[in-house]
Parts: sequence; structure tokens; C-alpha cells
Amino acid sequence: VIIINDALLQIGPPLARNFARQGYDLVLGQPADGLVKECESHGANVVVVEGIEQEGPNDESNPEHGKKLVDAAIENFGGFDSAYFRTAIHAGADILNSTKEMLDKSYQSNFLAVIYALQAVLPPLMDAGQGQVLILTSASAERPIYDFLGYTAMRAAANQAVQAASM
Repeated sequence: VIIINDALLQIGPPLARNFARQGYDLVLGQPADGLVKECESHGANVVVVEGIEQEGPNDESNPEHGKKLVDAAIENFGGFDSAYFRTAIHAGADILNSTKEMLDKSYQSNFLAVIYALQAVLPPLMDAGQGQVLILTSASAERPIYDFLGYTAMRAAANQAVQAASM
């Protein structure tokens, strides 16, 4: 069983398809159009957790979202083996034009959301003594983008948090 919080963008849909072909069951947040049917056609059982968005009023900066996905995996499948989380909001400006609002939103969606995801998925995996977690951040964490100060800084912080959590 794999949890995929973002089955709409970037590598989420291809991951879902690949895992479905390999016999995994899926717990998905915000699946792309037609993805559930496609994964089911490969034999996967699919549970969609409603009310989770990448950006918008129900974005992943809500600390309960990761827990909702974990709870759905436990309730429907008895647990999970793997989890993929992509968190992001791409608001930003350069150092002289970054506002408190931009920086706060970047902190919430590009850093805290990663912490919340890890806090949700790690305890069940640690209890099971196995599992894997993939957190997608950004190459800008290593190669800054000058006009996305908050995004770049929070992605670097998220990478450090993931590394510390893996220890």
C-alpha cells in the first residue's frame, strides 16, 4: 500500500500508475482526471481522501492532512508500506520585495507541511519496522532562485528536516 498525497501533478500520477501495475493498493489525495480508473484497471484498490489540495483553501499546510491519509490507509488496508509527499506553493519575490505574508505562506507550505507529513507517516512505519518515504522538495534548495527567496530558503530547510528525520 502506498500513500500519495499529490496524485495530480509532477511525479504523483506516474508513481500511482507504476505502483498499481506492481500490485500495490493506493491511498490518493487529489488524483488527476481518470487516474483512479486507470489504476483500478491494473488491479489496484484505490481510496481517495477528499479535501486535500496542493494549493488553495485545503492545502497541505494543514497539519491534519497527512494524518487523514495515514488513517485512510490503516482503515482500508490495515496500514501502508510507502508514502510519497509533494508539498509546495510557488509564491515569492527577491530579498527586497518579499513580504511577511509571502514568507509566512512559504514557511507553512514549503517547510511545515513537510514536517507534518513526516510526523504523520513515520510512527506507523517505525512501529512496523520498515517502509519508505519519498518527500519531493526542489532543486532550488541547492541552487537558489533569486526571486523566490522564501521558497528557496524553506526548501533548503525542508531538505535538512528530511535528513534529520531519516537519522
